[in-house]
Amino acid sequence: MSAITKMSALAFIFLTLWSSLLCSIPSDEQETLKDIIDSLTNLPSDWTINDLGNGCTWEGIGCSLQDSVTNLSLSSRNIKGQLPDSLLKLKSLSVLDFHQNLLDGTLPSLPNTLQTINLSHNNLSGVVSPSLLESSSLQYLNLENNRLSGTIPSMFSNALKTLLLGNNIFAGCLPDFGKSKSLESCNLQGNTFYCCQVVLPRPCVSDPCIVPPIDPKKMSPALITVIVLFCIVVFGFLVFAVVYRFCMVSYKNVYTQDALLNTKVYTSL
Repeated sequence: MSAITKMSALAFIFLTLWSSLLCSIPSDEQETLKDIIDSLTNLPSDWTINDLGNGCTWEGIGCSLQDSVTNLSLSSRNIKGQLPDSLLKLKSLSVLDFHQNLLDGTLPSLPNTLQTINLSHNNLSGVVSPSLLESSSLQYLNLENNRLSGTIPSMFSNALKTLLLGNNIFAGCLPDFGKSKSLESCNLQGNTFYCCQVVLPRPCVSDPCIVPPIDPKKMSPALITVIVLFCIVVFGFLVFAVVYRFCMVSYKNVYTQDALLNTKVYTSL
């Protein structure tokens, strides 16, 4: 092998190693990918701990020019487990899509750079953090067909365009959707909400609300007085009706007996 050939081979190896170093995912994001591998099952075969630096080439991952993870999309793969809280370390993540899997546990802490979140059709439980809907970047949120509970946060970002929370276990009063000027699509069906004089905008679809239960601790003294007086009046009316009915029946029976007695006397004469 000539000297030129050897130099070319060495140069190629050097450039390959250098480019691999330059194209490596940041170390903190590699830790997040490792946490995902440790927490979830049924991931694609190229998701291996021994190749974390080349995560940008893995199935379901998209990266920026700076090799930061911007997209995690692995839907309809029967993936099981809980999403780790270390997702918060993905500072450039804009899309998180794990819909139609078997994820369980609660919603993890998520970076405020996310624009699209689709975790629908899983087994997620717990509550939705107010900070999630307050994110100034979030435009699309789909959490339908899970087991999420609690109330829906009342504050919304003006960036939010699509809100899909149908078929969960949400309850309480509906939030004031009028504060979100950008909302274009909204589904809340399959939950149980109270009628709290909140008017849903046209994009929102929901089941009929129910009358909220009365909390005696929150009732004013005047209202309690009115209710007590009303109960007394109703009770008095019922007592009067029963007594009146009893008197009328007794009078009728006495009158009937007197009539029969007079009839017998008149007949004997």
